[in-house]
Amino acid sequence: MPSRIKIAVIAVLCLTISAAIYFLCEEGSSLHGINGALVKVGAVMVMLWLAYPQLEKLPAWLAMAIGAGAIVVAVYRKLALIIIPLLFVIWLIRPRDHSKKKKRAARSSPRKKSNSQQQKSTE
Repeated sequence: MPSRIKIAVIAVLCLTISAAIYFLCEEGSSLHGINGALVKVGAVMVMLWLAYPQLEKLPAWLAMAIGAGAIVVAVYRKLALIIIPLLFVIWLIRPRDHSKKKKRAARSSPRKKSNSQQQKSTE
């Protein structure tokens, strides 16, 4: 089963169980704490499911930097003011693949005139 489908299944399960807890359990039940967690996990999984094609293109080193930054911010909240802009700067100065520019330049080069265009220009 592809990863994107697994993410969607987890999201649907979390949100379905959350809805069942909300509608079927009594007010004040201890399950309402779990309900809040299921809603949050389900919402994050839906966002992950939507972003999955772009996340596949994310370089491994940048994903590791984002994960490490998230852990640091979770432990030391005040460092978020430093870590988040730092991750943005790292993303801006990341190594780029210059072969793509060469391919684009080759595609945008002027085309040869067709025979009918050459005949019109000579007339």
